[in-house]
Amino acid sequence: MAIQPSRGYDRDPALNYHAPDLEPTPEYLAYYYWLRECFGAQAIVSVGKHGNLEWLPGKSVALSATCYPEIALGPLPHFYPFIVNDPGEGSQAKRRASAVILDHLTPPMTRAELYGPWNN
Repeated sequence: MAIQPSRGYDRDPALNYHAPDLEPTPEYLAYYYWLRECFGAQAIVSVGKHGNLEWLPGKSVALSATCYPEIALGPLPHFYPFIVNDPGEGSQAKRRASAVILDHLTPPMTRAELYGPWNN
């Protein structure tokens, strides 16, 4: 388990998250190289709203060997559990990071209350 590296050069990663023309840092590419070549990962599972791999510079569809998502991820399988109520974000990961989307529904929400003797 690892945290995806920041793709920008600023201290606030939110400033660069969706910048389509910002090339990734050498450290960013080294992270994915290390996962593939040194650690020997056989697949990547991205967990969360979305990562930043699918927002790297490159073509919108049919990525080539010079597109950054393809350079970073390479041939690694990419699995993405994704909430079903935001199909745009999931399709971006599918088109640009070869993600296999594993849709799930929004978890049910209820009030968190006390029970038993603590309910008074």
